[in-house]
Amino acid sequence: MTFKQLLSPALYLMNKLSFKSKIIFSIVLLSILLLFPSRTVFLAYYQKGNIYDQRLIGLNYIQLMNQSIQTIQKHRSLTKEYFDGNKDIREDIIDLEEKFYMVVTKRLKDYDASHLNILVKNKDFNNIISDFQIIDANNFDSIHSNQTILENHGKIIEEFTKHIFKVSQKTKFYKSRNLTINYLADMLQSKLLYLYEYTRQLHDVSAGNISKEEIQSKQKILFSLVTNLHAIELTIKENEVLNGLDNYATITQNTKFITNKLETLIDMINNDIDKNENTIFNNQKFKLETKKIISAEEELYELYIKTYRERTLKQKDILKKELWSLFLLFLGILFIALYIFIAFYQSITRNLKKLQTASEMISSGQTKIKLQVDRQDEIGDALLAFNTMSEKLNENISFLDGYKTAIDNSSIVSKTNLKGTITYVNQLFCDTSGYTKEELLGRSHNIIRHPDMPKSAFKDMWETIKAKKVWKGVVSNLSKSGETYIVNATVLPILNRYGKIIEYIAVRHDITELEKSKEEIKKQKTDLLTGLANRNQLVEDLKSAVNPTIFYMNIDDFSGFNEFYGSDIGDSVLINLANILRKLQEKKHFQLYKFQSDQFILLFEESYFEEINFQFFFEEIISDIEEKISTLQIKNQNRVSISLSSGAANYYAHDNYQNLILYANIARKKAKEQQKKFVLFDHSMRKSENYAQNIEWINKIKEALIEERVVTYYQPIIDNTTGKIVKYETLVRMLDKEGNTVPTWTFLEIAQKSKLYPQVTKIVIEKSFKAFEDFPQYDFSLNLTVEDIHSKEITEFIYDKLKHYKNSNRVIFEITESEEVRDYKTINSFIENVKKHGVKIAIDDFGSGYANFEHIISIDADFIKIDGSLIKNIDTDKNARIITEAIIDFSKKLGKKTIAEFIHCEEIYNIVKELGADYSQGFYLGMPSPIIK
Repeated sequence: MTFKQLLSPALYLMNKLSFKSKIIFSIVLLSILLLFPSRTVFLAYYQKGNIYDQRLIGLNYIQLMNQSIQTIQKHRSLTKEYFDGNKDIREDIIDLEEKFYMVVTKRLKDYDASHLNILVKNKDFNNIISDFQIIDANNFDSIHSNQTILENHGKIIEEFTKHIFKVSQKTKFYKSRNLTINYLADMLQSKLLYLYEYTRQLHDVSAGNISKEEIQSKQKILFSLVTNLHAIELTIKENEVLNGLDNYATITQNTKFITNKLETLIDMINNDIDKNENTIFNNQKFKLETKKIISAEEELYELYIKTYRERTLKQKDILKKELWSLFLLFLGILFIALYIFIAFYQSITRNLKKLQTASEMISSGQTKIKLQVDRQDEIGDALLAFNTMSEKLNENISFLDGYKTAIDNSSIVSKTNLKGTITYVNQLFCDTSGYTKEELLGRSHNIIRHPDMPKSAFKDMWETIKAKKVWKGVVSNLSKSGETYIVNATVLPILNRYGKIIEYIAVRHDITELEKSKEEIKKQKTDLLTGLANRNQLVEDLKSAVNPTIFYMNIDDFSGFNEFYGSDIGDSVLINLANILRKLQEKKHFQLYKFQSDQFILLFEESYFEEINFQFFFEEIISDIEEKISTLQIKNQNRVSISLSSGAANYYAHDNYQNLILYANIARKKAKEQQKKFVLFDHSMRKSENYAQNIEWINKIKEALIEERVVTYYQPIIDNTTGKIVKYETLVRMLDKEGNTVPTWTFLEIAQKSKLYPQVTKIVIEKSFKAFEDFPQYDFSLNLTVEDIHSKEITEFIYDKLKHYKNSNRVIFEITESEEVRDYKTINSFIENVKKHGVKIAIDDFGSGYANFEHIISIDADFIKIDGSLIKNIDTDKNARIITEAIIDFSKKLGKKTIAEFIHCEEIYNIVKELGADYSQGFYLGMPSPIIK
């Protein structure tokens, strides 16, 4: 019998049915045949398999936590022995502490983070480390009694035991229909742990000489342990389920061994104390016996771990076998379904062939097609729908022509043949380049090629598009008039139906203005004198650095050098030193930065120092630099003599890379004090010499807050068009007991460090809101840091004040920061909330080195305050003037107002007005005052 004859019964049935009936019949039948076994497979494998996997995860958790508990218990024993007089074991205690931190902070937390993630986020669990740190070896001098040790160890062990039960519940470690699994789980999560803890307590008692009364007090524990062990032995013997375990004999033997040893301890107590008049118990034998019991208990626990794992894995293997059986059943059903599907397919092939032929005609360009319909059923309706689609296709082609027109009017478009000869350009191409179509057609794109563009860029482009890939890049072009314009180009290869390239299309967008803006942004990251990267670039590079080392270097007494030789010679020395470092950079492979004044920073990656001695390496650099610069002839000077001091800090000293700059500078100052060329930072240098002074400042601030000596001053802001006061900036001041203002920077810095800053912020908001109730004609601004915006306490306070303040549309918040802003989402959420009350937003200190053009785009601000570091030298510093003008122009294009700070003279005021700044602020226009005029 042929396959066709075999299909005849099914084909006969299918031909009697309409298309819709065929579909319904096939789907219902396939659903019955396929879904039922699929459901069985899902329930059998995924549910059971997941439970077994969860139990194994729970087992690993409990094993790691038991290791932690055992480490704590051993630490308790050694610590007690240490305090009893054995000082030689301090190193053993430290080793145990390192093991504890490795197990808990690394292995257990890493395992938790990749599985249940319930311990890492648990506050009580994280407190365990803090509790342990209290009693580690570094704090022995502060521990005054053994009772303190026992209480802290016991507290930690109790917390671990609680979390073991939490993990057990979460992973269904103990919840099973299998009595063997439940028994093993019960032993692992509770009984064996308590057994081990009580035995450890007995061992701890033997750490020193034990009085008769002390050992008799522990008899109750011994009798309890023996009773429990006898109960465990009885359970093992009477529980028939356990008889099938591979390790049954070993478990029974270990349990019996521990029971005998505990009974031996009881005999020792009876023989050596009860029958002996001695009041001091010789604990050496007692200690030896408890050690043997502890070792046996640890082996017993590992044996239960192994048994639980093997039992669970065995259940998983059984499940897999069941899965294979179901899979074979599924295969059989699939073959039956396939047979029915082939019959269904044969019954509709002829009409589908019509659709296939028509589709091929469309692909060849014939869109006016009308198919003949033989039968008015569902397939006939599909053929009629195809005829309708053919009619619509012609309409869609017209729409595509419209899209082409839209692209031509918004983008610079050209087409070339395979040789790169231009075959089409749109009008925007001609307008941008200055050439006519006649001048461009038949030529290559070399006609607009800019001489600064490297040949390698075009080589990469041709290699990409010839490989049938899309090339994207930024290209500089030259117009017919000789002007440079920059485009963002996308070049696409156009393929025919056979996948061969027939032509290329290039779509470009003019980004000249955007690139100019990027160039201005780049200037903010470059030192204007030396051309080196500056502090802004260093802060950005540290974010992506891998275990960096910072070398901090400056010229000794450079201010005195400038006074003696003059600033021109000083600048020349800095330029020559920068050039020397650039040449050295080629050999030593570091990143180079010009920091403040005469300071330079060298940034090294971790891998560079694998086989190099730090001290010798950096001292050699200093000597090399001093020797080279001493031989230079600078302007009219034959030679100049300078000396350098330097410090370095590497990533091993801390976690925050940003602190490297501070630590390296501390080391540099230490080198200068010790008259050394170089010092490597260590944490002993971090001890603040001003600690007592800081404490005194904290007390002063607290007193000022209580006595209401934290007050607000107001500095006027002038409208550059009218010359009138339109706004005030609110400034915070602290008064001493005589009514004089104290240094604001010191006051605010200490307030931030001592957590008093939120109180200061609230006072400023409260007082300024109240002050301007009587002056509704003025806007007034308040400074907020990024930390303020992230503080729920401060933001909730602000929202409440705005809700009840009738002049909230007069409030301006100036956002400042000490580091680059990362979380724009939180900042913009705050801005959105306050703007509901009519509040305006200003970006403060723009151009100071932290704020950048990204802030203007990312933050919904109304005002841009240009930092005084740019404004104060705008009359003499050409670069400062260019950057200020760029900020003003960029802000105007975005519809934002600008405020120039630090206006200290009439000449500066006239320049910022000429550049187009909207408002001005500074001592020349008005000093900060407690009175609003």
